[in-house]
Amino acid sequence: MLNVEGATFYGMPLVVVGFTAAMAWSQTTPTAFSYTLYQLTLVPGHPTEYVFNGRPEHMTSRTVTVELPSAGGKLRPFRRTLWSTRYGPVIDGFGHLPLPWTTSTAFALADANAANFRFLNHFLATDEAQSAAAELSILRRYQGVPWLNTLVADSTGHALYADIQAIPDVTDAKLTRCDTAFGRASFSRGGPPVLDGSSPSCAWGIDPDSAAPGIFGPAEEPVLTRRDFVENSNDSYWMTNPARPLTGFPAIIGDNGTGISGAFGADLGLRTRNALTMVTGRLSGSDGLGAPGFTFGDLKNLMYSDVQYGATLVKPQLVAMCRSFPGGRAPTSTGHTIAVGDSCRVLTSWNGRENPCSRGAVLFREFWNNAVNSTFSPWSHPFSAASPVSTPYGLDTASKDVQRAFGDALAALTAAHLPYNVTLGSVQYVTLNGRKIPLPGGPGDPLGELNAIYQFAGPGTVPLYGSSYIQVVTWKSGDRCPEAATVLTYSESANPVSPHYADQTELFSHRQWVTAFFCSAQVAAHAVSTIVLRSP
Repeated sequence: MLNVEGATFYGMPLVVVGFTAAMAWSQTTPTAFSYTLYQLTLVPGHPTEYVFNGRPEHMTSRTVTVELPSAGGKLRPFRRTLWSTRYGPVIDGFGHLPLPWTTSTAFALADANAANFRFLNHFLATDEAQSAAAELSILRRYQGVPWLNTLVADSTGHALYADIQAIPDVTDAKLTRCDTAFGRASFSRGGPPVLDGSSPSCAWGIDPDSAAPGIFGPAEEPVLTRRDFVENSNDSYWMTNPARPLTGFPAIIGDNGTGISGAFGADLGLRTRNALTMVTGRLSGSDGLGAPGFTFGDLKNLMYSDVQYGATLVKPQLVAMCRSFPGGRAPTSTGHTIAVGDSCRVLTSWNGRENPCSRGAVLFREFWNNAVNSTFSPWSHPFSAASPVSTPYGLDTASKDVQRAFGDALAALTAAHLPYNVTLGSVQYVTLNGRKIPLPGGPGDPLGELNAIYQFAGPGTVPLYGSSYIQVVTWKSGDRCPEAATVLTYSESANPVSPHYADQTELFSHRQWVTAFFCSAQVAAHAVSTIVLRSP
């Protein structure tokens, strides 16, 4: 089992977030919504009253006081009144979505986890579970997972994917009937639905098998058990295993090839496609790396392969386009042109990986971000629901937008005083105790890197998030003690004088691992120190 900050593959061996003697598990970010918004119609002249079932209903209020520093360093009380409705608190914004409270309209947040303390029982039981079947039973009993997919593999070779959590009971029929015009626009762009708060029929439904009122019962949520693998890279449940697509679930849970996910249709994220391609290639042996099937070493190598999947789909066409620009000058969005210089040669020589020593990864990353984060599609072959793992692909080199995306990438590197062949490690690093530690990997989406590392302020800035705790686990035949390799990418201590302040970050930089011990005899044999606690 392999888990990389959300990308999880299961077969044997395994990579995971946690494990017991006979079971390993991980959790990834799902596409399901654990909340909805409600649009309130306010009573004219009464901004704290809203219409429900044709009658006015009062909001409730609560004043909260906190102390904040003022001039001179002294604390002063700051008071704020919070307003709430039958659905939940009134809010004036959600992420980048503005939700102004006007004289006629307000918005409330309905959260399926507002009273979910079942998660405590869920995680306690999970810590004691010994099989994928036992974990599925726990998920169904508590529905306590707040907002995550659950993926499990056990020592007998069973793999489980389940998006059993607290999901609002909003059927497709209710979504069609109750989603407001504002909500339809939000939902079509990947945002939450915004339901009509004036109609009782738009309240969340109640399933007889649900663990709490207002959420779908487990029978309405996606589950898949397999003997080969299940995979999720923070994408929808749909392609957990391409041999057994999951379909027919409510739209609020996620896309199944006909919905709204993906920048230009319902296509899978490139990180998911990369993961599925590598896993199926290794299981079949078609990747040319040896006999079919995974070994413990294969999974560790998979983690550090650092394949930039976007490049595997378009690099040949990009190189050809680079070489075809008249006079060796690429167009830019400013209307000017820029010399391609040695960029074509750099891309040709680049191995398509995001290793610290790779030359070409930074240039391609800049181009690809320009190409996929715009209003145009860069693909020459569009998405097909009949071939979701292999489409879209190819670069539309005839597109002026694609051409300008490349010219803009050249201009950005030039403006940053970076040569086109700059190494990835020279611009992607962390500085600990005055030493720059280069980091492998790159953006999971839109670039398709399994080993996800995200920089948002440009080359040379500290990565904000990505691969963190990574764990590879397997069981040898007949052995109850798991074999595990781990790495904590940001190291274990926040104290700069600690020997563990940067040690595992160094390991991550050099693609190395820590051996983890689980069974009592292993722990005792490798203990550095022992502290015995006794009651008075």
